[in-house]
Amino acid sequence: MIQGLLPFTPTDSEPPSPITYRLGEGGNYLGFTSPTPLLINIYLNSLLDLYDVVFLFDPEHQRWNATTVYSDDYLTPGMGLWIYTYSESTLVV
Repeated sequence: MIQGLLPFTPTDSEPPSPITYRLGEGGNYLGFTSPTPLLINIYLNSLLDLYDVVFLFDPEHQRWNATTVYSDDYLTPGMGLWIYTYSESTLVV
């Protein structure tokens, strides 16, 4: 079963720094909203050994592309990610 991104509830009126996303075990969809491109392995650094393959959605070409933990692929504004995590985890960005 594919699970979506679990909602984050801040504990005060200011957003946390750094931003965290709770991921459920299994499939998770994410959107990359930063205005600056970033290497995927840097973006997903906090999930070391908790995932294997990530699919990136390229909005320009309207297709999904597989990538790996050791990829030198860049995330660009508007890209989507589908990531399979082995357990519940937290993505810190």
